Amino acid sequence: MPDTEYTKILNHFEKIFDAYQNVVPYLGKEDLPDHFKSYVRDKESWINRLKSPEFPVAFLGSFSAGKSMVINAILGRNLLPEATKSFTAIPTHVKKGDKDYAVIHYLGETERRELRNLYIEEISKDLVKNREDISQLVELDDQKLIDTLQSDIAEVVKTSNRPFNKGKFFDELKTLITKGNAFQGETKEIQLSDLPKYVTENTENRDILFIDKVEVYLSETNLSEEGVVLVDLPGLGVVNPRHKKITQSYVEKDAKAFVITTIVLKLLEGEEIDLLDEIHQQRPEVLQKAFWVINQWDTAGEKQRKEANNNFDAKVKEHQFEVNDDRVVKVTALNYLLLKLISEDKLKGSGLEGHLDILKKLVGEVPSSEKAQALISSIEEVRDFVKLKDDLLAYLGTTAKKEFLDEAKRACRDLSGKLLDKLRPHYKEPTEGKESFKDFLIRRETEKRAAKILNDVDKIVTQKIREGAIRTVSSPEFVFWADETQREFETKVTGAVNELNRQEIQDDLIEGLDIKQNLARLPQKLEERLSISKLFRENVQSLMQEKVIQAFSHQLLDDLKDSNSLPDEVLNLLNDKLGDRDLIARAKGHCDVLLSGYGDTLQSLGTEMAQQSFSDNKKRDKIIEEALGLHGKKMIEFIRNKQTEVNEHTKMGIKNYFEELAEVLLELFEEKRFDINEDIRRRVTSNLEEELGPELKKQAAVNKAYNTLADVRTSCQ
Repeated sequence: MPDTEYTKILNHFEKIFDAYQNVVPYLGKEDLPDHFKSYVRDKESWINRLKSPEFPVAFLGSFSAGKSMVINAILGRNLLPEATKSFTAIPTHVKKGDKDYAVIHYLGETERRELRNLYIEEISKDLVKNREDISQLVELDDQKLIDTLQSDIAEVVKTSNRPFNKGKFFDELKTLITKGNAFQGETKEIQLSDLPKYVTENTENRDILFIDKVEVYLSETNLSEEGVVLVDLPGLGVVNPRHKKITQSYVEKDAKAFVITTIVLKLLEGEEIDLLDEIHQQRPEVLQKAFWVINQWDTAGEKQRKEANNNFDAKVKEHQFEVNDDRVVKVTALNYLLLKLISEDKLKGSGLEGHLDILKKLVGEVPSSEKAQALISSIEEVRDFVKLKDDLLAYLGTTAKKEFLDEAKRACRDLSGKLLDKLRPHYKEPTEGKESFKDFLIRRETEKRAAKILNDVDKIVTQKIREGAIRTVSSPEFVFWADETQREFETKVTGAVNELNRQEIQDDLIEGLDIKQNLARLPQKLEERLSISKLFRENVQSLMQEKVIQAFSHQLLDDLKDSNSLPDEVLNLLNDKLGDRDLIARAKGHCDVLLSGYGDTLQSLGTEMAQQSFSDNKKRDKIIEEALGLHGKKMIEFIRNKQTEVNEHTKMGIKNYFEELAEVLLELFEEKRFDINEDIRRRVTSNLEEELGPELKKQAAVNKAYNTLADVRTSCQ
């Protein structure tokens, strides 16, 4: 760990993530939705950033501006290739390592798809396509895309009589599609001597299109500040649209400082000034991190230097750039590097021996190491390069470092604050002199369960009784004594009549001398044997059991009973209120009312039988059959005539029962609220670990995490 300031903030983040992991098992998706979890995961990057803080310096410039040479000069070694016939095409990150080597990172599937779509956008500009057209092209499979673009390009050239200006983009898109799957996120370690093949536009490496970035590790960087990363961004004239996007994004978001390299004879021109203007328009504060390098100052005469100064000032004023004059330097990076290498006796084998003529022209000779060291201090554009390097490293070690730490503190405060917001509804602050947390949990659990019981009762009364049972029995579709029931009853009566012992009936008829008198008493005697009224009562009670008690009452009882939550007294009362007794008693009462005229009907039937003309010569068995037939017919007619009354009377009685029951249940549970609460409290208290163990653990974890986060947030101020 390079610095105790980093260590301190790192410890804060580690505490935050420990606290977060400890409470995750206890919080649901409503507390920690996916987008919030993603936010927390993003912040985990601060762990590595603080363990190994990096301060990237982005180098920006157009072709032949010499930004690679500026990087080489800062490093004190000839590492990156010069832009003689080629230019930087790949983002190249130079940083401290255990040994000298480089790692080539190839495009993964996500990056390859992004590059494919950026090529489509670039090509579409020349084909004058709108956003909808571009979206349709993006969705095409690769071969269909190539065929479609080939056809569109031919059509544009044919109809507009102009050349297609994005041919190189189209060629690279085809190459990307046909060969892109060959690498798929691979990495490859190479020697530094092979670096030019991978970072510049050239004919030696035809796979350069598929390279995402290059990381260069140096055992010695000649940099005094820890964590400095020099990033050679692609030249602004590069074809690859993804690298253009990376260049702009890196300057705007990732770089802690950036060096704008231009040359005295081509000062802030073309894409260079366009990019800077775009950045300034969108994020003007970014340019406050800029160092402005006018390179190759030795190539300009006095007049050209004056014009260059005026030209630079004019362009800065025109675009309203905020430029710190102390950060505008006129240098010759190559001369500094040559003198630096000579002063350290490292020129031989550096690859820069061919540039000694430039130095000879400047100082008249190839100086000794001692003189080279002196010349570094005496030649203005070389001395100013030393100032550039020192100022840049000082900025990274002070301002950039402070900004990095401030950013880390802000992220720490924001993350701990957002987590505190998530935990606050679950946090129980211990208050001296008030109930303990355990008592609080018992009370809260008791109130929660009691409220649920009353709420469930209210729902049952509303949904199962008022909107269920009462609405059902009140509807025309609910028929208590249906036609089918009547037919079954008639069948039973007819069957019972047919099974009567005729001999016993005949004996009743011949008892005494007056057969007519005996016939008048016959219906009563037949009722004693047939019990048609009893059969009717049994049918009514059976229907009550089937259509009401089983269908509604027992289900209501099951819904209301909860042996884990209700006292025995309440359960007994529910069994009593919703048992069979009340409805069966009502059914019996209905039968008493409905059969109130049954005796009169029997007496009337007896009179009718006595008045029947049974001739003396009729056999007694014939008389009996006729009497029995008449009896069965009359009794069936009696019940059939009662069918409508049975339905109306019984349905009204059932409806009244459930209306009364709804009120009784609500009153019962309200009356027994205290008993229910006490029963719940006893159960919860006696089974504390089983009932509230998880809740106690959750609360302990939440409280501990909350207090940790609160302390961290205060420390991050």
